[in-house]
Amino acid sequence: MKNLNRIFLSVIGLTIMLMLTNSCKTTHIPTTTVRTIYLQEAEITGPINQPPIHITDSSNTSSITITPRFSYNSQTDVIGQMGGHSLVNEDGIFQVDTFYNNGSFTLNETPGANIHHYNGKNFTWNVASVYAALDLDFRLSRNFGLFFGVNYSVQNKISTWGGAAGIGLFGASSKVAFRLDIGLNIQEIAYDVYTVLVVKITPSSGEDDYVIVDNRIGKSTHFDPFISLTYNTTYRDWFVNFFLNAGYSGQTLVDFKSESSSDKDRSGNRYITNDLRGGSTAGFFNFTPGIYFFIGESGRILLGARFFFQTVDESLEPSNFILPMVQFDFSL
Repeated sequence: MKNLNRIFLSVIGLTIMLMLTNSCKTTHIPTTTVRTIYLQEAEITGPINQPPIHITDSSNTSSITITPRFSYNSQTDVIGQMGGHSLVNEDGIFQVDTFYNNGSFTLNETPGANIHHYNGKNFTWNVASVYAALDLDFRLSRNFGLFFGVNYSVQNKISTWGGAAGIGLFGASSKVAFRLDIGLNIQEIAYDVYTVLVVKITPSSGEDDYVIVDNRIGKSTHFDPFISLTYNTTYRDWFVNFFLNAGYSGQTLVDFKSESSSDKDRSGNRYITNDLRGGSTAGFFNFTPGIYFFIGESGRILLGARFFFQTVDESLEPSNFILPMVQFDFSL
């Protein structure tokens, strides 16, 4: 009888332990983690892309022209607005404060969308004041040539390098000449960028949402096309000749590739990343009138003023620039 009682008590105890064990087990609830990347502030340093100016003469022989050139810019502070700034959420509460005090917000007019957008200035371009370049122009035939070049600029003790390469198509007489240049600007840009990462986990315990502010400093290299047309007089017996250069050049300032991704692990947890950082690209119509003097049989001095009119990013202020320039041509 005692054995039966012991067996009965053991069964009851084991049953209670199993019940307690099962009650402690939790069912796994999949979570969704949304990582949203915003751009708060961007400051860059670099020059305006300046395509080379090539003077054409009536010579039919192949030659190499070495051209050092310099320009000066007095407007070194440019401000603007970049997309991808943090937003006010659907409850009307600003998620991440801006580092700028001159920002403001506008209400999205879409019905049912209680979203405010940042419309302040969160982009600064420190344009180089002094720009120096060295170009090589290879005249391969009467109407065709190749050109290459490098440039250097410095602003706020930050130096950047760049270059240009392309082809030239030209024709000349004893009085006037025309040249069409098509090429690619290669320009290094220094950047100092603040981004904000907002992480939201659903369902949340109230302590899983957090914000990370990231500051990145470095340099990036951008490739932008250009086209230019040069007209010049070619009178050897004149004391001074004239030239006109006009063209269009693009310029990438900051380039974040906005993208979204989504992934799910074996436990059913989903991870979503929304990179809302945008970019800034400028485009310039340029016009350069000037004069040049012959130096002996194989040299020239060019003096002019380069006018650049910005056409792409309407938020950039100022948008127009005047750059006095001097250029020396030495033919071999």
